[in-house]
Amino acid sequence: MTVLKDLINITVSRETATVQRASFAIPCFIASHVAFSERAKEYNSVTEVAADFASTSNVYIAAQKYFAQDQGLQTLVVGRRHVPGVVITPTAVNGATYSFNLKGEAITFTADGSATAAEIVTGLQGAITTAGITGLTVGGTTTLTIAPAVAGTGYAIKGLSSNLSLANDTVTETWADAITAVRNLNDTWFVMSADSHLDADVLAIAAAIETLDKMYVFSSQASAVKTSSTSDIFSQVKALNYDNTFYIWSAAADTNFIECAWAGYFAAQQPGSTHWCYKTLSGITADALSSSEANYIKGKNGSTYEANIGGRDVVIGGKVSVGEWIDVIVFVAWMKARIAEGIWFQQVNSKKISYTSKGAAVLEAEIRRVLAEGIQVGGLADSPAPSVTIPNILNISSAVRATRVLPDITFTARLAGAIMYTTISGTVTA
Repeated sequence: MTVLKDLINITVSRETATVQRASFAIPCFIASHVAFSERAKEYNSVTEVAADFASTSNVYIAAQKYFAQDQGLQTLVVGRRHVPGVVITPTAVNGATYSFNLKGEAITFTADGSATAAEIVTGLQGAITTAGITGLTVGGTTTLTIAPAVAGTGYAIKGLSSNLSLANDTVTETWADAITAVRNLNDTWFVMSADSHLDADVLAIAAAIETLDKMYVFSSQASAVKTSSTSDIFSQVKALNYDNTFYIWSAAADTNFIECAWAGYFAAQQPGSTHWCYKTLSGITADALSSSEANYIKGKNGSTYEANIGGRDVVIGGKVSVGEWIDVIVFVAWMKARIAEGIWFQQVNSKKISYTSKGAAVLEAEIRRVLAEGIQVGGLADSPAPSVTIPNILNISSAVRATRVLPDITFTARLAGAIMYTTISGTVTA
């Protein structure tokens, strides 16, 4: 019997493959810790962070600031800078129970009626052995030392009882290596901060981030920043003319992690739709700065969080190290990513893009689509209209065409910018 498919053979190709889109709404906080063994972990709330970090930890405090801004932040990436070993110190109390979680196993020891630090440490070591935990070097007499048997291997210690205190060994991993390790596991984030505000760490992180399509924001409470000093950390970073680093001064920066509140407020918002200032940060006490202090900070391309500006506590500034506006850097990064993603989408969903005028028009259409979206979200001005120039395929040499590289595509568009200052003159008459 003849059936319809013998007469009409239909094949439908599904050109619907998706491509990964860069996110600009996910911040990252990298800290030296042993709360988890992976290099990075995603959290969707402070409650989730509390399951791994004590409420007194820098990571928890930072997470509070990120999520408190009520601007739609959904995800925070916490990265781990490798800690080579830890020292756990017990407080000897007769009959007390000592406990913590090690590599997912509960470790518990109860002291006798004449407790000593040595007895407690020996008891905890025995509990670790009984739990069958491997891959660690455990030692100590009056303090418990724990380190990975193979240097660089991750391990997790958390949930210490209040009679145990943990101190990290000196961290030797470079910030560049730590950032790379975090990115190798989770590269979805865009703007990062860190648990250290030390000058050397700030400079190392800024140098590493400048080589990436990402951004770094830090804060400082150093009094020299708000003076004419030229050796403070703001002055040092400004002198480096970085595009990807920005910074804010706060009198309590080392404990309030104001940069995380700042990033938490703006990171979740569409690039191009806002500038990074004139907004109130939840959970942060604003500073009362003199005019000269505020001007010194702004002269170093730093930002401030100042009290009672027209009745509001707001961020003032909004520039990166080189002096460009933060929102411009973020929007341009967004535009570059979306154009690349759009063209790649066409590549993976087409049998090929021919080296013809028709093929070049496919690329032109993707660029125009992103530019139109840039206008829609507020990053680009609609007048004059953006222009895209595609080279005449016939004017490209056969040698270049043989490489399958289409050169010299250009576009021009005007940034929408923002009105942040104004001058008004008026005349009144009787």
